Amino acid sequence: MKVLIIIPYFGDWPPWFAYFLQTCETNPAFSWLLYSNCQKPEKYPANVNFIQQDLSDFNLLASQKLNLKINIFNPYKICDIRPSFGKIFEDFTKNYDFWGYSDLDLFYGNLGHFITNNLLKEFDLISVRKDYFSGHFALYRNTKIVNTLYTKGDRFKEIFQDNNHHYAFDERLNIFGRRLFHNKNQELAKLIYSKLEKLISKIRFKFKKDNRNPFPDDMTSIVKNAKTKGLIRYYAEDLVGSDLWFLKQRISSWEINWENGKLYDAVNQKEFLHFHIIKSKKNKNHKIYTWKPNTGFTITYSKLSTFN
Repeated sequence: MKVLIIIPYFGDWPPWFAYFLQTCETNPAFSWLLYSNCQKPEKYPANVNFIQQDLSDFNLLASQKLNLKINIFNPYKICDIRPSFGKIFEDFTKNYDFWGYSDLDLFYGNLGHFITNNLLKEFDLISVRKDYFSGHFALYRNTKIVNTLYTKGDRFKEIFQDNNHHYAFDERLNIFGRRLFHNKNQELAKLIYSKLEKLISKIRFKFKKDNRNPFPDDMTSIVKNAKTKGLIRYYAEDLVGSDLWFLKQRISSWEINWENGKLYDAVNQKEFLHFHIIKSKKNKNHKIYTWKPNTGFTITYSKLSTFN
């Protein structure tokens, strides 16, 4: 089974990019396509390919493939239209059995340990979160019915073309959307909207009972409905970790190790498909040491460094 993971990324490569690439290299059975305005690094793994295009090129491609007016100015908005990557990037996925998407602020473990050939043969969609369809990593069988599942949402055209809001359509819908700003200096407006969004999120999840999503216009509900109707075979398990989880558990002294392709919790040896640095990357005191070719590295809330 051939799998292509697609990551559009615009801006500058993050300071942990070399670490990220190393975790791709140790998963030779999987391939990555990075569609970005960034310069291709001098050295990179054979299973990672680069398409150098800017955000306007992406907008043009998405508009043409989806027959919609896509005019994204904030790359975060791309998350909303990720479920349509099978259509947008169909020229790149032709020779693959599965396509998927992922984030760049994470590190992969042994993907083959979790995403086996038997699993790929048995299921059409794979989520690495059990309660919702995961946006930070998900896989789709490269078939027409799966590639067009996103069109089952009544609001998908509206959501895709609303470039001023991010709705989390790829996971669980924020019905009002998160306001996106053109001007990076609009800090006060961002702060006000951030507080409102947190309040709206709390209210939204009060309506959620028995893991059912009351708002059907997102991929979580679309996929679950398709499974219930027998249209697709859906696999969902909690396979990943994040620094946000440790924060919510009020655990400050955590440590994640990556060693020869294996990613695990240093305390209990629990293995992860990937580990997400959602909060650490925003920590001003977080130290990212220069990557050197090695057999391992350590992730904590305060640092990212190779083994001594």
